[in-house]
Amino acid sequence: MTVKYQKFLKLAFVSLFFVFASCSESDNNTDDNQGRKLHSYDMEFINVSGSNTFQYAYSGSETSTIQAGNYDESIGNYGALTLNLTHGTNVISGSFILKENGSPLNLDYVAYQTLEGSLLEIRDLSSNRVFKAVSGIVTISSRNIEESSSTIRPANYKIEFDGEFELSDGVSTVSCIGTGAVAVGQPIP
Repeated sequence: MTVKYQKFLKLAFVSLFFVFASCSESDNNTDDNQGRKLHSYDMEFINVSGSNTFQYAYSGSETSTIQAGNYDESIGNYGALTLNLTHGTNVISGSFILKENGSPLNLDYVAYQTLEGSLLEIRDLSSNRVFKAVSGIVTISSRNIEESSSTIRPANYKIEFDGEFELSDGVSTVSCIGTGAVAVGQPIP
């Protein structure tokens, strides 16, 4: 009878060990997204002459306190979704002026100066490349804007773009075709 009792105690201790180990693991789970900003981008730029292709991709979390995405009521008649995402040596910035129906104006950095177009710019600081949207379309989905009385509020959203870009490396400027998506994450309580 003591052999059975010893086997029972061993089984009970092993079971308790697994219960505590699994509880401990779930308590320390850092993938629950609380307090973290999840971002991603996947972009490709093709030199119009066909000589170069530039690709940028990332998916993960940034834990800095800087907000990557905002809704700004003071830009344009219906506000704008703004973007300021820095990851490593890549800086993605934009201001997507919204129409009355909530869709963004087309990409055009010249028209943006008079709030009649949206702005999108990608800087690769490691190679001194700047991609600036000259023309094209941008769509916005998965939009979530924090409720507040402030004119600038945190927002998360996803943009997809397709258009013509001007590529400058500090020495010369060439035309590129650019396509891609950027997801801006922002935890909203």
